[in-house]
Amino acid sequence: MTQRRSGYSLIEMLVVMSGLGIALGFGGLLLVSAMRADQVSSQMVARMRRQIELSTFFRADVANAIEAPSSVGDFKAGPACIILRQPGFHLVVYRWSEGRLEQITKSLDTNTIRPIAMPTGNCAVDFAVSGSVITLNLRETSGAGAVTTFPIVATLGGDRR
Repeated sequence: MTQRRSGYSLIEMLVVMSGLGIALGFGGLLLVSAMRADQVSSQMVARMRRQIELSTFFRADVANAIEAPSSVGDFKAGPACIILRQPGFHLVVYRWSEGRLEQITKSLDTNTIRPIAMPTGNCAVDFAVSGSVITLNLRETSGAGAVTTFPIVATLGGDRR
């Protein structure tokens, strides 16, 4: 008479280990998905923060402006450039050139060129003037080729008019 040992068979251990492997695989997929979602949301927040910063600077400069002349010195207003004359012989020029947006501040004795960080690397900017309303159109192209336009609208003189 043979005596049976109590314990698990090799097949039972294989089934348990396979089940644990599958459970760990699903856990890993869940972790990777959560990390991707976190990365996408942090990129979105950074993009929105840059859009808000650009909106704030642009609207403040337009609100402080007296007029938007068609040309001053070397600058000529158009779809890639907007000139804002502010009180006290002070100029603020926004210029889109070679894939970069610059804010150029000119006064009697100083010139300052400040590059403005764009929300994404696939951006383009154009300006439109309609009476006292100035629009900065920020166009972003996604990897799939879809174009999203984010208009920033401001009025010359802001609340003073």
